Amino acid sequence: MHRREFAAELLAAIAGSALTVQSLGATRAGEPASVDVRRFGVLGDGNADDTEAMSRAIKSGRPLDIGGLTIRITTKLRFHNDRQLIVARGGSFKFDGPANDRLLDITASGVCFLGVKFDGNGKQVNACLLYVASNAADPKFVRCGFTNIKGTHSGGVVSDHSNAQYAVMISPYGVEGFNFDSCEFTEIYNDNSGLSGVTPSVGYGFAGGVFFLTDDFASPVARQTVVTSGQFRSCVFRNIRTLLSPGLSYANSIDYQDADGIRFYGDLQGATTLNVTVRDCHFQDCAKRAVKVALAKGVTVSGVTVIATEALPYPMVTAVKVDGDNCQVHGLRVFSPANAPIRMIIQTHDCKDIRINDVFADRCNLFWSIAPRSRSVVTSGWRVTDLRCASIVAPAGAPCGGGICVETLPERFEDCTFENVDFQCDGSSHSMLAGFFAAATRCVGVDLRGWRIRNGDLKISGFGYLLEDMNQEIEDDRYVSSAPGRGPLEAGQPVGVLATRDSRIEGYTLNVRAIPKGYLNSRLRYLALICGDHTHVSGLHLSVPDSLTKQTNVEKFISNSCRG
Repeated sequence: MHRREFAAELLAAIAGSALTVQSLGATRAGEPASVDVRRFGVLGDGNADDTEAMSRAIKSGRPLDIGGLTIRITTKLRFHNDRQLIVARGGSFKFDGPANDRLLDITASGVCFLGVKFDGNGKQVNACLLYVASNAADPKFVRCGFTNIKGTHSGGVVSDHSNAQYAVMISPYGVEGFNFDSCEFTEIYNDNSGLSGVTPSVGYGFAGGVFFLTDDFASPVARQTVVTSGQFRSCVFRNIRTLLSPGLSYANSIDYQDADGIRFYGDLQGATTLNVTVRDCHFQDCAKRAVKVALAKGVTVSGVTVIATEALPYPMVTAVKVDGDNCQVHGLRVFSPANAPIRMIIQTHDCKDIRINDVFADRCNLFWSIAPRSRSVVTSGWRVTDLRCASIVAPAGAPCGGGICVETLPERFEDCTFENVDFQCDGSSHSMLAGFFAAATRCVGVDLRGWRIRNGDLKISGFGYLLEDMNQEIEDDRYVSSAPGRGPLEAGQPVGVLATRDSRIEGYTLNVRAIPKGYLNSRLRYLALICGDHTHVSGLHLSVPDSLTKQTNVEKFISNSCRG
């Protein structure tokens, strides 16, 4: 390529991005010195083995121009020269090696790829197509594509390297300042159907766009002297799946797949930090999750759209999973088919000081699952605002769906706020559990403010909770409470480990004018159950249909065992 043409291509690609010509490895602004790889003997016809010639080109350390060539690689390339630049105009590296090998490793700092396609050629790879090794700082990928990986457990081998099929793996150690800008990760599969001869099982179907872990699959237990950091900006992750057999049970269809757009991984002690931002990205048909943050701190997801379509054989499982301190989710939008709603929008495990706001889903089975791995966990410092779901529906065969549900009780909640929540529940045959908070001990420490709940129940127990400016409405005449013997609002319990005290209800409107005729009976006795010593209640407004007021006094609809 002529030098001026090369410069124009480079400048056009980085226009409007946070990158600079210098950061991409140019020798002088607007005039990078490039070498056509055909000068090193590369044929680039997609048929000849170009591995040796491409290795010579890399060894030169020069900026390389691969143009529109298809460079067939049969043995792993190693990029070991700092600040080497590789530019393509539709050109690609095509992997054609054995299942125990991969396309390339990056072990140097400042390596940059511009407009390059990394093609897995429909083959199984050794854990990933491309690996960024520890301390290979400042790698950059601009307008690159990663595609066409298919894990088959070749040779019947069951190992971490065949069970994981990722486009890119990045070490959590010292990969500082990485950047993926306007890249695409598409058509990435791993098999867990049994057709490959390996019996389907949990852990045999990992696949994804990016995985943060060393390629020896050792949990990151060493102390990070330099934290891996960087961003994914305006990237697309599409059609990333674990291949499953048809007719699986609800549980197996979840457990047998593990296909994520981006998967962050840390250590069991929660000490791993990954200061990474996923910004303005699009995830479509990433079968299990768009983003999974497991045991890692510091990840931010911002301005992300997640779409599941009817092309998925089973409903998508989770939009974003957060299992790490100091993580943030802002501006998340989730859409799924009416006949196959996404199962869960957000999942959290053991984490502190998270920030989540402005999350919308058109439909789901469960909006948020809080499920700590241990009851000894203290959940603290959460700030959650502006959550909305247009339709919460029950999964097939399940008694009800849910809004925000504590499924594994932590030791206690401390200083957690959920504000401006709007859940529309499907009351066609039963209500949804729009909110459920409890702890393994009596300390809850959760503030719920400004909620609007339609056709769902809210339940909270423990010491020190606050319900403020809440609005709950039953507007479906087919409503049935999700809690036998209780009712739409259950604030506290009178006895046991969940006994309630020192809590407040300040401004709560409960409108049940559309509640079914004959709803109150020996099984369903209350519309509101409020319990607890030294629990303060003010501004409680109850609206009931005339048919109920004619049967009995309104006071009978409320059980108030508060004392003090």
